[in-house]
Amino acid sequence: MSHDPKDGPGSRAAVEWFTLMRGPHDDDERRAFEEWLSEPQNTQAYQSVVATWDQSMFVARTDIGRDRNLDRARSRRGPLMLVAASSALLALASGGLLVVRHNWPWSSSLRESQAIDIAADQAQQRTVRLADGSRLTLDRGASVRDLSSAAERRFVLTRGRVRFDVAHDAHRPFVVDAGTGRIIAHGTMFDVSVEDRTIRVVLLRGVVEVRRRDERGLSMARPRFLRPGEQIIVGADRIAEPSPADAQMLGWPDTMISFDDVPLSRAIEIFNQSSERKIELAGAGIAGRPLSGAFRRDDPEGFAQAVAASLDLIVDHATPGIIVLRARGSTGT
Repeated sequence: MSHDPKDGPGSRAAVEWFTLMRGPHDDDERRAFEEWLSEPQNTQAYQSVVATWDQSMFVARTDIGRDRNLDRARSRRGPLMLVAASSALLALASGGLLVVRHNWPWSSSLRESQAIDIAADQAQQRTVRLADGSRLTLDRGASVRDLSSAAERRFVLTRGRVRFDVAHDAHRPFVVDAGTGRIIAHGTMFDVSVEDRTIRVVLLRGVVEVRRRDERGLSMARPRFLRPGEQIIVGADRIAEPSPADAQMLGWPDTMISFDDVPLSRAIEIFNQSSERKIELAGAGIAGRPLSGAFRRDDPEGFAQAVAASLDLIVDHATPGIIVLRARGSTGT
């Protein structure tokens, strides 16, 4: 880039930052972006660019948007292309956008008619390799809809948890929508899970951009960028700040799950995320007991029996479909 994005007019700087953050960038650049974004007028300008991208995919049809290559963007000696892109983006956002977008081949109605549903049954996980080399690992009972087109790779997670191992493709962005969350990947590996009314995103490798969407699918508030080992929660009305991911959550595709002095309530919460049969606790004073050991994810009965033997609990099967670990001396309801 021929100049620092912070020095340009708001709209032009927003387009430059948008392009930069969708390509390779380092920690210093991300910190500079977040500092720039902290100004309300810059947030508004950036959100205008994001909204236009969401609705029109205009940037994807420009040279700088197609490859999202930071080195190439920096090699250009003048800002003319960026000024032109900014002007076109603002023109689209101001009026004519909705008139033409329905005729484009990646409009949502056409994508829906060509959608491919991918699902895993309740008995086992499923791994699917895509044509571009990306790999999806679906947890038991998970379901995802493939709405990809020639312009982008887009998926909608409708149920459960999926690990996305994304192959790099400079010409086609990789986007995952889940509930009120939108995740944009940059050649990376990350988990997305639907948990009640919230979405959890966990990053294992690379960089992902996480946004919150409104009911029309348009991005809201400022984006968050995750580092490897971080997670973020997207709720119906807010998006949290990134936080360290629970180490036990990162290995869910593996057959075995290990705990090292993890509170029993948390261990059961993690185990239940990949178990067809759920385990519950009953009785005072047992939720915080520390649990250590390695267990098979596909054997909830074996897990319950091992935990009961280790922590002196009772295994209760009175409720169909649920295993209850009960403190000795407590009674069922």
